[in-house]
Amino acid sequence: MPQPPQLARLPFRCGSFVFLLMLASAVLLGGAVAAHGGEVIDRIVATVNDRIILQSDWELAVRCEAFLQAKPLESLTAEDQNATLQRLIDQELLRQQMGKTVAPPSDDQLATRMRRVRAATPGAQTDDGWHAALAAYGLTEAEVAERIAVQMQILGMVEGRMRPGIRIDAAAIQAYYQNTLLPELRKSGVAAEPRLDEVTGRIREILVQQHIDDELSSLLRALRQEANIRLRPLSPPPTPPDAERTWRTPSGSGVGRALQLGPGAGR
Repeated sequence: MPQPPQLARLPFRCGSFVFLLMLASAVLLGGAVAAHGGEVIDRIVATVNDRIILQSDWELAVRCEAFLQAKPLESLTAEDQNATLQRLIDQELLRQQMGKTVAPPSDDQLATRMRRVRAATPGAQTDDGWHAALAAYGLTEAEVAERIAVQMQILGMVEGRMRPGIRIDAAAIQAYYQNTLLPELRKSGVAAEPRLDEVTGRIREILVQQHIDDELSSLLRALRQEANIRLRPLSPPPTPPDAERTWRTPSGSGVGRALQLGPGAGR
């Protein structure tokens, strides 16, 4: 049944933990990068069991998150940046669980997702506008596509593992409709309230996503307890690139200190 037009304005909130976890998606490399003559040009910021996370992984994830959220890089706080690192650690734990059991997205699936990202990016209707939007965050289309592909693969694992066992009954849907949906609609000033049967499918999906969030949080807590996670003292990841894609470290940033406090999830 078609959705009432006013529902487009309703802030259906679902899957927030999964959403934030996926934003930081990055391909984690297998070793530090060295220039000719042995000069180190990349640094290890964390190890997760026998896998490492490099400073460049962290920097790229920070920029990708900000881009996908349309959040100015200069507005990022030390806490924002540290939260991104914690999500990279979570993703690596999930990747180790996933192994090679989940296939990467097909070219068509990835292209469809990239079109959605571009459509949601202000000023990206033209190729010049799209590339300018990416450049403002020091990104290329290939870098964003690579992160989106990892995002889709991890999400496929999470959904495949957790969704089949979730059952949402009619009483839970009715309770969400009465106690959450209708009060939010009234607060937002929507004149015509939808009938329960008009929004049952969307409410069911919201509740499924909430269950997935809860199960994923529990899984990651268990994985962190079993894992060997080490964080290295380091400088915080830089803020926006200038025209030459160099990096500036914000003064007074506390990420280096925060990283020494242990792997608490920054969500």
